[in-house]
Amino acid sequence: MSHYEDESIQFDVPRDWLDRTLVAYSAPLRPGQDTAANLVLTRQELEPDDTLRSYAERHVDQVAERMDTFEVVDFEEREIGGRPAIAVRVFSESSNGSFAQVLAVVELPGRVVASFTLTSAEVDAAGMEPLFDRILSTVKVVQPAAEQPA
Repeated sequence: MSHYEDESIQFDVPRDWLDRTLVAYSAPLRPGQDTAANLVLTRQELEPDDTLRSYAERHVDQVAERMDTFEVVDFEEREIGGRPAIAVRVFSESSNGSFAQVLAVVELPGRVVASFTLTSAEVDAAGMEPLFDRILSTVKVVQPAAEQPA
């Protein structure tokens, strides 16, 4: 069995089950603010014929389908946590309002992708961008014991 643990709960699951943990954080709402900045992290295995770029492009297309207005502002190949990554800055609009997002995908060991979606209301975007960059700069990827140098 594999073991899951965070600061409030722990449990065992079968070893061959895939970790599809969803992590979500939200800033507290300020007075008069309808929408708080937030971060959502998901993980997914790459398809056999996927590259990180094809995964990122498909991820962006899927987000775009759910929005009334969607514009890619910047698409950048980079490293996050010392691993290959792609960061996409987008503007989107839906019935819930106008948003600025950073969609960052990081290739983890074992052909798994960590997808960070950092979202803020468009009016807060300029102030949140440095914070989102700071959050991504703190990412550290843990190498499985089998891949660590001896």
